[in-house]
Amino acid sequence: MQKRFTAKSACPAFFTFTLFFVRKFSPENMLLLLCGGIVTPVFEELLFRGMIRNRLCRHFSREWQTDPAVTALFELWHIGYAVGIYLWQGGDLLHCILMKVFWGTLYGLALGAFRLKTKNCYLGMLIHGVLNVFG
Repeated sequence: MQKRFTAKSACPAFFTFTLFFVRKFSPENMLLLLCGGIVTPVFEELLFRGMIRNRLCRHFSREWQTDPAVTALFELWHIGYAVGIYLWQGGDLLHCILMKVFWGTLYGLALGAFRLKTKNCYLGMLIHGVLNVFG
């Protein structure tokens, strides 16, 4: 029987593959890569497209109707990241927040569609990790 390559099995492969693109192998870079590429996506996907989405599904008549609400909560959560980026890189705070909300909304709706189609969070975790590392 041939084993299929799934999003669940791709996470360790993704992390290993990404190590080749890090130019400075330092403990700080490895920790940032681990946190941004694995820990944060797993946590956020389980929180928003796992727990919160499952709870909201009880209040909506159709499953797909929960995705805009989950995406809005996902965006509120990410506004804090926009402030962190502003403090770290400088620039215009309002522009940073607006861009984070705009792209995050598109991104959140896409991840919600993947969650609806696959009935699990694994593919969302993988895509989230890739975008956090390379995006």
